[in-house]
Amino acid sequence: MKDILKRIREGIELNRSMIKQYAFLGLKGYKKAHEFFYQEDNERYLDLLDFYVSNYKEIPEEEAIPIVEVKAEDKKELKEYIANSLSAYILFCKESSDLYKKKYDELLELGEMASACKLYDIICDTEYHLKVAEIHTANAKMMQYDKLWILYEQERLYNKYN
Repeated sequence: MKDILKRIREGIELNRSMIKQYAFLGLKGYKKAHEFFYQEDNERYLDLLDFYVSNYKEIPEEEAIPIVEVKAEDKKELKEYIANSLSAYILFCKESSDLYKKKYDELLELGEMASACKLYDIICDTEYHLKVAEIHTANAKMMQYDKLWILYEQERLYNKYN
Protein backbone atom coordinates (compact mmCIF):
# COMPACT_ATOMS: atom_id res chain seq x y z
CA MET A 1 0.00 0.00 0.00
CA LYS A 2 2.96 2.33 0.47
CA ASP A 3 3.50 2.62 -3.28
CA ILE A 4 -0.20 3.41 -3.74
CA LEU A 5 0.09 6.24 -1.22
CA LYS A 6 3.17 7.51 -3.05
CA ARG A 7 1.40 7.39 -6.41
CA ILE A 8 -1.55 9.36 -5.05
CA ARG A 9 0.87 11.98 -3.74
CA GLU A 10 2.41 12.16 -7.23
CA GLY A 11 -1.09 12.79 -8.60
CA ILE A 12 -1.56 15.58 -6.09
CA GLU A 13 1.66 17.18 -7.35
CA LEU A 14 0.65 16.75 -11.00
CA ASN A 15 -2.69 18.44 -10.35
CA ARG A 16 -0.98 21.24 -8.39
CA SER A 17 1.35 21.87 -11.32
CA MET A 18 -1.51 21.89 -13.81
CA ILE A 19 -3.53 24.29 -11.65
CA LYS A 20 -0.66 26.80 -11.77
CA GLN A 21 -0.19 26.47 -15.51
CA TYR A 22 -3.89 26.74 -16.33
CA ALA A 23 -4.13 29.80 -14.08
CA PHE A 24 -1.20 31.33 -15.99
CA LEU A 25 -2.99 30.65 -19.28
CA GLY A 26 -6.30 32.02 -17.99
CA LEU A 27 -8.07 28.69 -18.56
CA LYS A 28 -10.46 28.79 -15.63
CA GLY A 29 -12.35 25.60 -16.55
CA TYR A 30 -9.25 23.42 -16.74
CA LYS A 31 -7.96 25.09 -13.59
CA LYS A 32 -11.22 24.42 -11.73
CA ALA A 33 -11.26 20.77 -12.89
CA HIS A 34 -7.74 20.20 -11.57
CA GLU A 35 -8.57 21.99 -8.32
CA PHE A 36 -11.40 19.47 -7.96
CA PHE A 37 -9.05 16.54 -8.75
CA TYR A 38 -6.46 17.97 -6.35
CA GLN A 39 -9.01 18.07 -3.51
CA GLU A 40 -10.28 14.61 -4.40
CA ASP A 41 -6.74 13.19 -4.40
CA ASN A 42 -5.95 14.86 -1.07
CA GLU A 43 -9.07 13.33 0.48
CA ARG A 44 -8.27 9.95 -1.05
CA TYR A 45 -4.70 10.14 0.27
CA LEU A 46 -5.79 11.00 3.82
CA ASP A 47 -8.46 8.30 3.79
CA LEU A 48 -6.01 5.65 2.56
CA LEU A 49 -3.34 6.84 5.00
CA ASP A 50 -5.81 6.50 7.86
CA PHE A 51 -6.78 3.03 6.63
CA TYR A 52 -3.12 2.04 6.32
CA VAL A 53 -2.17 3.25 9.80
CA SER A 54 -5.24 1.63 11.36
CA ASN A 55 -4.78 -1.72 9.65
CA TYR A 56 -1.01 -2.08 9.36
CA LYS A 57 -0.17 -0.33 12.65
CA GLU A 58 2.65 1.73 11.18
CA ILE A 59 3.17 5.17 9.72
CA PRO A 60 4.63 4.93 6.23
CA GLU A 61 7.74 6.95 5.51
CA GLU A 62 7.12 9.59 2.92
CA GLU A 63 9.75 9.95 0.26
CA ALA A 64 10.21 13.22 -1.53
CA ILE A 65 7.92 13.38 -4.54
CA PRO A 66 9.50 14.72 -7.71
CA ILE A 67 7.79 17.87 -8.86
CA VAL A 68 5.94 17.19 -12.08
CA GLU A 69 5.83 20.23 -14.30
CA VAL A 70 3.99 20.53 -17.58
CA LYS A 71 4.98 24.07 -18.46
CA ALA A 72 3.46 26.65 -20.73
CA GLU A 73 6.20 29.11 -21.58
CA ASP A 74 3.88 31.63 -23.15
CA LYS A 75 0.29 31.94 -24.23
CA LYS A 76 1.09 31.56 -27.95
CA GLU A 77 1.61 27.82 -27.49
CA LEU A 78 -1.93 27.22 -26.23
CA LYS A 79 -2.85 24.41 -28.62
CA GLU A 80 0.42 22.56 -28.05
CA TYR A 81 0.21 23.00 -24.29
CA ILE A 82 -3.38 21.73 -24.13
CA ALA A 83 -2.46 18.68 -26.23
CA ASN A 84 0.64 17.96 -24.11
CA SER A 85 -1.09 18.47 -20.77
CA LEU A 86 -4.02 16.24 -21.72
CA SER A 87 -1.59 13.57 -22.93
CA ALA A 88 0.43 13.82 -19.71
CA TYR A 89 -2.71 13.50 -17.59
CA ILE A 90 -3.96 10.50 -19.58
CA LEU A 91 -0.57 8.79 -19.33
CA PHE A 92 -0.47 9.39 -15.58
CA CYS A 93 -3.98 7.93 -15.17
CA LYS A 94 -3.10 4.86 -17.28
CA GLU A 95 0.11 4.20 -15.36
CA SER A 96 -1.70 4.70 -12.06
CA SER A 97 -4.49 2.34 -13.08
CA ASP A 98 -1.98 -0.32 -14.13
CA LEU A 99 -0.16 -0.03 -10.79
CA TYR A 100 -3.40 -0.15 -8.81
CA LYS A 101 -4.67 -3.20 -10.70
CA LYS A 102 -1.39 -5.03 -10.17
CA LYS A 103 -1.46 -4.25 -6.43
CA TYR A 104 -5.13 -5.22 -6.26
CA ASP A 105 -4.33 -8.67 -7.66
CA GLU A 106 -1.45 -9.04 -5.19
CA LEU A 107 -3.71 -8.12 -2.28
CA LEU A 108 -6.31 -10.65 -3.38
CA GLU A 109 -3.65 -13.35 -3.60
CA LEU A 110 -2.53 -12.49 -0.06
CA GLY A 111 -6.12 -12.66 1.16
CA GLU A 112 -6.13 -9.01 2.25
CA MET A 113 -9.74 -8.36 1.27
CA ALA A 114 -10.22 -5.08 3.15
CA SER A 115 -7.17 -3.54 1.48
CA ALA A 116 -8.23 -4.92 -1.91
CA CYS A 117 -11.70 -3.40 -1.52
CA LYS A 118 -10.20 -0.05 -0.58
CA LEU A 119 -8.00 -0.19 -3.66
CA TYR A 120 -10.90 -1.26 -5.88
CA ASP A 121 -12.63 2.06 -5.16
CA ILE A 122 -9.47 3.92 -6.17
CA ILE A 123 -9.24 1.89 -9.39
CA CYS A 124 -12.84 2.78 -10.27
CA ASP A 125 -12.21 6.51 -9.66
CA THR A 126 -9.00 6.43 -11.69
CA GLU A 127 -10.67 4.62 -14.59
CA TYR A 128 -13.48 7.19 -14.55
CA HIS A 129 -11.03 10.11 -14.70
CA LEU A 130 -9.13 8.36 -17.48
CA LYS A 131 -12.28 7.87 -19.54
CA VAL A 132 -13.35 11.51 -19.06
CA ALA A 133 -9.88 12.73 -20.09
CA GLU A 134 -9.84 10.46 -23.16
CA ILE A 135 -13.26 11.69 -24.28
CA HIS A 136 -12.25 15.32 -23.75
CA THR A 137 -9.02 14.74 -25.67
CA ALA A 138 -10.88 13.08 -28.55
CA ASN A 139 -13.21 16.09 -28.71
CA ALA A 140 -10.29 18.52 -28.59
CA LYS A 141 -8.51 16.65 -31.40
CA MET A 142 -11.70 16.58 -33.46
CA MET A 143 -11.91 20.36 -33.03
CA GLN A 144 -8.16 20.61 -33.82
CA TYR A 145 -7.58 22.30 -30.48
CA ASP A 146 -9.38 25.36 -31.83
CA LYS A 147 -8.95 28.36 -29.50
CA LEU A 148 -12.63 29.26 -29.56
CA TRP A 149 -13.61 25.70 -28.69
CA ILE A 150 -11.06 25.64 -25.87
CA LEU A 151 -12.42 28.90 -24.51
CA TYR A 152 -16.01 27.65 -24.79
CA GLU A 153 -15.01 24.51 -22.88
CA GLN A 154 -13.67 26.65 -20.04
CA GLU A 155 -17.13 27.91 -19.13
CA ARG A 156 -18.63 24.42 -19.35
CA LEU A 157 -15.88 22.86 -17.22
CA TYR A 158 -15.91 25.70 -14.73
CA ASN A 159 -19.64 25.20 -14.17
CA LYS A 160 -19.27 21.42 -14.00
CA TYR A 161 -16.59 21.47 -11.30
CA ASN A 162 -17.75 24.55 -9.39
